[in-house]
Amino acid sequence: MKPRITEPISLKLVGCIYYGNPFHSHEAGSIKNEIGRLWERFGKIYSKHVDELKNVIVEENVAWEAHIQTEEYAATKEYTVFAGIQVGESPTSPIDFFYKELPETKYAVFKLKGQEFSEGVGYIYSEWLPASKYRESHGYMLWRYDEKTKDLDDPDCILEAYIPIEEKKVD
Repeated sequence: MKPRITEPISLKLVGCIYYGNPFHSHEAGSIKNEIGRLWERFGKIYSKHVDELKNVIVEENVAWEAHIQTEEYAATKEYTVFAGIQVGESPTSPIDFFYKELPETKYAVFKLKGQEFSEGVGYIYSEWLPASKYRESHGYMLWRYDEKTKDLDDPDCILEAYIPIEEKKVD
């Protein structure tokens, strides 16, 4: 599995956030876990404000999910999950949405089949990243969802994982 490496980019996102262990009630991939519930909340708010957001959306029918690790992550397994859309500028409404501007960085982009996303993430962090000339530039990862993203059990489901990277420093 070979990634595509992007030029440095900074993403501006608006959406909803969750902090905690998103899998304490249901396993990864379940629409009943906290991430599934977060997307449900995002969808309700977005549908009420779609006309207001049309002027700032960067890509139609594309959504982003950020998993942001905090200092407590190693001890608590709690982290921030951000579900939203990319915008060109911060909108003034809806007030229910949060605005997050991610730092400018390159990304290693991996295309993963929905049913293989857990194994794919394991491969990225335990094999590809340590063997590559890159290291994580920031403590988060992104999922990009578009029309190819369906139910994870659908054999045609494709996910894109964005890992923020920088070249390893040579001593």
